[in-house]
Amino acid sequence: MKINKKEEKGEKVYICKYCGRVKYHNKWYNNFDIDNFEYEYTVCPRCKGLSKKANLILQIKGYNKNIEDEILRIAKKIKI
Repeated sequence: MKINKKEEKGEKVYICKYCGRVKYHNKWYNNFDIDNFEYEYTVCPRCKGLSKKANLILQIKGYNKNIEDEILRIAKKIKI
């Protein structure tokens, strides 16, 4: 079996730890064979964008005014 020069160098590819896409030569691929490559886990731009968008629903049972004040204080602190 002939090994090409690139494989001899042990080129590195990056694998998204969430969706499994592979970055090779600054381009992201859905289906890529990582045999003969060194690899490192990272997060692709698509998954980074998705992880920043989150919604939160907080349901409180047994309501009282002290809880409402505390929630508003925390929300202002983290800028919701």
